[in-house]
This record gives sequence, C-alpha cells and structure tokens, in this order.
Amino acid sequence: MLSGAGQTINSVMDTAFMGRIGEVEIGASAIGTMYFFTITMAVMGFCTGLQIIIARAHGEKNYAQVGAITSFGLLALLLAGIVCFGANIIFGKYLLRFIVQSDNVYEAVQQFFNYRVYGYFTLFLLLGFRAFFLGIGNTRIIGIVTGISALLNFVFNYVFVFGKFGFAPMGISGSGLATTLAELIAVAIIVVYSFNNNEFRTRFNLFTTTLPTKEVMWQTTLTAMPLMLQFFISMFSWFLFFIIIEQTGEHNLAIANLTRSVYMVTMVALIAMGSVTSTIVSNLIGQNKREEILPTLQKIVGLSLLCSVVICTVVLLFLPQLLSLFSTSQVLLNDTYNSIYIILIATLFFAVAFVYMSAVSGTGDTKASLAIEVFTLVIYLLFTYVLAIYLRQPLEIVWCNEFVYFILMGAVSYWYLLRKLKTKLLTV
Repeated sequence: MLSGAGQTINSVMDTAFMGRIGEVEIGASAIGTMYFFTITMAVMGFCTGLQIIIARAHGEKNYAQVGAITSFGLLALLLAGIVCFGANIIFGKYLLRFIVQSDNVYEAVQQFFNYRVYGYFTLFLLLGFRAFFLGIGNTRIIGIVTGISALLNFVFNYVFVFGKFGFAPMGISGSGLATTLAELIAVAIIVVYSFNNNEFRTRFNLFTTTLPTKEVMWQTTLTAMPLMLQFFISMFSWFLFFIIIEQTGEHNLAIANLTRSVYMVTMVALIAMGSVTSTIVSNLIGQNKREEILPTLQKIVGLSLLCSVVICTVVLLFLPQLLSLFSTSQVLLNDTYNSIYIILIATLFFAVAFVYMSAVSGTGDTKASLAIEVFTLVIYLLFTYVLAIYLRQPLEIVWCNEFVYFILMGAVSYWYLLRKLKTKLLTV
C-alpha cells in the first residue's frame, strides 16, 4: 500500500512541522504543495500511462519491451524535470504573486520553493521507477523506499525547520529542503537496487540504450497524454480550491490545510489501491481475460471500503491526538473538527469511486477517464465557488463538495465500464 503513498506522506509530514511555526506557514505549505503538485501531476499522468503500457507488455510476456519502454520513460522524465525547473525559476514567482492575495502567505510560499523547486528532478525519476515496478507487479521495493523516504523527511524536517545539531532554524524553507533531500536519497537507493538486480538488466533489458519502436513510443504517448491532462486538471482543481479558500482569510486557509492533511491520511491506502487497480485491469486485458474484470473490481471495491471504514474509525477514535500533530493552536484545532467529520464520510464515497475511475484508466481508454474527470471537476469547482464566495457558507459546508465529486465520478465510471464490457471494446 505504501507504493503509491510517498508524496502524500511527505506532504502530511510537512504540514505537521509547519503547524509548530504558525497559521501563515500552515496555509503557505498548502498553497506551495498544491502549486508544486499541480505541475507535477501532469508527469504523474505520464507515469500512469507508462505503467499501463508496461503492465500490458508484462501481461503479454513481452519482457524485453518492458525495459525499452522504461528507458524511454526515464529519458522523457529527465527532460521534463529540466523544463519544469527552468520554467519555475523564470516565471514561478510572478504566477504566485498573481494568484495569492496575502503578502504573508506569498512570502512564505516563496521561501518554501527556494529548495523545493529542485524536487522536480528527484520526484520525476522516482515516479518513473515507480511506474516500472508497479507495471511488473513488484511493489515491495517501492514500499521500502517510501518508508525510508518518509523517515528521512521526518529527520530532515526536524533538523532544518527547528535548527538542530548545529544548523540554523530555517522554518518553512527547511521543510522544502527536507523533502527534496529525502527524495534524492530515495532515488539513489532505487537506482542502486535496480542496477544491481541481474533479472532487471537481463530479463527486462533495464539500463540499456535500447528504446522501443516508434510505434510503441507513439502508443505510450497517446495513452499517457490524456492522463497527463487529467492528472493536471485534478490537482489544479485542488489548487483552485485552496486559492478560493485563501480569499476567505488566512485562518480558513489554515483550517483547510489541516483538514486536507487528515484527508490525505485516510486516502493513503485507497490511492495505492487505485494504482494497483489500473495495473490489474491492464494486465487482465493483456492476458485476454476481460470477463474477470468486473468480478475482480467488486472484490477490490469491497476491500477498499473495508480499509476506508477501518481507517476512518481509527482516525475518529484518535482525532484529538492526530490533530495535535499538525498544530499547537487549540483555537485552530477546535475550528477544524466539523470539516473533518465531513471528509471522513466523504472518504467512504472515495473508496468506491476511485477504484472504478482507476479501472477506466487501466483499460487504456485514457480519453474517457479524462472526459469523466473534466466533467466532474467543473461541477465540483462551481459548487465550491458558489458555497465559499457567493453564499459565504462555513468551511465545513464547503467541504460537502466532495460528495458531489465522488458520486458523479463513481457513477459515470461504472456506467462506462458496463458499456465497454457489453460491447467488448476494451482495447488499446
């Protein structure tokens, strides 16, 4: 389950440390993280497409093609890292100044990005290797590396944010540095592990200069492009959500980030399960076992719901202790409870909807998953704006937008899968 949770864990951990600094830093970490991942999510979409094609080739037992596709993906990701780094160095501060109203929040986000911007290289490569390992069904090393990265991020945050062991206190800048360093070490570990694994180099031709045929590269790109746009739009909607909340005040922005952090805790296992769902569906299609897709999805949905109920119950039982990890302000914590009750219920809807949405991506029809995402997010953002800005509703009421989002996502995705299975159109 940890294989898909690395970025979520690090994001939640950064929020926890910023809670020891102040409300402005809590809000700024939300804006900074959403801004960073809005750009990164396009790359995550590419890696999901890469993972689907790798899983398909693995299901067809075309092992040599797996390594060639992975090499193509890693090269593309390295180039993407260079482009994103350069664009943010040149244009990033102007864009943030345009969309963030609070001067305090803007300055704090800038401090965070002084070091976090280097994460485009480390995170992109990490996502590329993750696509390879998930595509071949080997998630153990990703889980181990994710755990190591999370531990290092905690240690580095403690050292740099508060200034321990001879280091000067860096505040929110230290948080950006901590996460980037943790990812750098994670990449180094996974490269060394992969290079020294003889099976990866001989069976899958990993770390060779061989690239797939132009047809395969084109197919990979065509599969990935809609997912890149879909993932970008999905994270951009989160970013817009926090921009909308920022307009209602710094206190509300801090509450929203605490709520998001708890939300991410409840979603860790479910996000990982969605990634596994895409791989399983793609692999079943590669083995020409389409009739097994719906029964398999029903089992995954049941397991996802069970995980969701268990996680939400534990969070509810230990909510005061959990919230205390993110802030020392009792006023802020008290104002957060109602929002968290809403998102805990919404998590149950997410458990079902995300499995079916991931299954749509796993079929390879990424244009359909993009269309579903755009449709649901337009309604989601309109609903959010009306509640927060036009009607000026309390924040816990604004969070009810999650019910609209997940109900629409799950219903449309399920309808799509039924239609495709009946017409036997599950092809890439």
